Amino acid sequence: MRHLALVVLTMAVVAADAAVLDDCDSLATLGLPPSGCAVTQVPGRIGQAWQFAWADNSGNVAVITGLRGSAAWDAADGISFWVKGDGSIQLGCLEIIANAAYSKRYAYTFRIDSTAWTQHIVRWADMAPEFANPAMVDPRIDPASSTPPSQIESIRFYKWYYWGTVPAHTYAIDDIQLVDTIAPDTRDLRPVGDPLARVKARLVAGQPVSVVTMGDSLTDVRHQAQASTNTSWPAYLEQRLEFATASDVTITNVAVGGNMTPHGVVLMQRWLPTLPQPDLVIILFGYNDVDGVGNGTTLEMLMKDAVRRVRAATNGASDILLINNIPDKADGDARPYVPAAILAAATAENAGIADTYALFTAQTDAVRETWYYDAVHINSAGQGSVAGVVEAVLLASGSGTTTSGGTTTGGTTTSGTGTTGGTTTGGAATSGGTTGGAGGGSSSSSSGNDVGCGRGGGVAAAIGVGLMLALGLRRNRG
Repeated sequence: MRHLALVVLTMAVVAADAAVLDDCDSLATLGLPPSGCAVTQVPGRIGQAWQFAWADNSGNVAVITGLRGSAAWDAADGISFWVKGDGSIQLGCLEIIANAAYSKRYAYTFRIDSTAWTQHIVRWADMAPEFANPAMVDPRIDPASSTPPSQIESIRFYKWYYWGTVPAHTYAIDDIQLVDTIAPDTRDLRPVGDPLARVKARLVAGQPVSVVTMGDSLTDVRHQAQASTNTSWPAYLEQRLEFATASDVTITNVAVGGNMTPHGVVLMQRWLPTLPQPDLVIILFGYNDVDGVGNGTTLEMLMKDAVRRVRAATNGASDILLINNIPDKADGDARPYVPAAILAAATAENAGIADTYALFTAQTDAVRETWYYDAVHINSAGQGSVAGVVEAVLLASGSGTTTSGGTTTGGTTTSGTGTTGGTTTGGAATSGGTTGGAGGGSSSSSSGNDVGCGRGGGVAAAIGVGLMLALGLRRNRG
């Protein structure tokens, strides 16, 4: 990502230009919740620290610091703080409220699996947007943006509703400071050529393929539309790809019903520790964003920001495919700005694109009626149709060299939202070298409808995709 640098240091010396915002030696500066989190003082890295013991399922419980932006914050690149975890796989979250209306919200997630004091350093510009609404006209907190740090209303430790059920966990916080200078990550991780060349090549070669699917209730297997029939388009896609190729395909579905695009980005740390560099990340968001955003400009911005952050988090090693949404059963093509915004984001960031919107809107009302579980969610036939479009994109022939151009400046290592692992120094950055041509496979068509599929670089193929469901298609591996 061109503007992403998060640094995690263990027992490091804080830079001399850091200004202490709160030494955490007193609870008097905190706004304490009436329940859900027990806040106590414990021995800190130096002096005392705040310890937060979150109760089981304690979402929407906030511990509010007394920190508020000032002109001095605009002169700093970001903040730092120290964390001591409980050794669990749970996450902590620092949230920033950047206006009085609470419509500009940003989040930084951090792991608590270390019981040693660990310093987190985060640039203002790298705080992930947490909300989809017209107020978020710029995804960054930055002195040059519409959201300068001096306008920050509140810093809190908090997990908003989209985190869902969170088990009990504990962590301590110490020494929150301003940091004047934090080197940005200036890498341009956009691939050159076919953005899906690497994963296509693995499928052609019969190599194992790992996939992460990010999304909302259209993808979440726990939603009744999927749970009622124990089906989902990621499950169908896994079966179809294994039937059509010699690859062992493993799809990890991390979708959470009700989530917007920014929520999926904030929650990446849930899967990055175990899947730091999947071969492919598929993103199907947009429906919930539309209710909050109401326009294509902000949706495009959020999608581009998501692609950049996923690439930065995987150090450019993962191919990315955007699915350009599914219309309401009743709406048909009433909101064409949705797929247009997602396509524009894919084009700008050179990500793959799967045009499910075209398939659904091309159907007659009578056919489309059979693809829905309710007015919004799709049934097994609709799920199979989505899987068919994605399969066709991944099995479409193509070739190209995938590199990540640009120059890297500043070394970063992180366990928070954004980049993961590794240290980068000056010089050209690459993300996996050269991959050969990809192709093979086929897609059956029972409806004869043409579906635009292809990549965000401007290439699209018209591929007939039908309703071939994946049940029973898994290859016998003996």
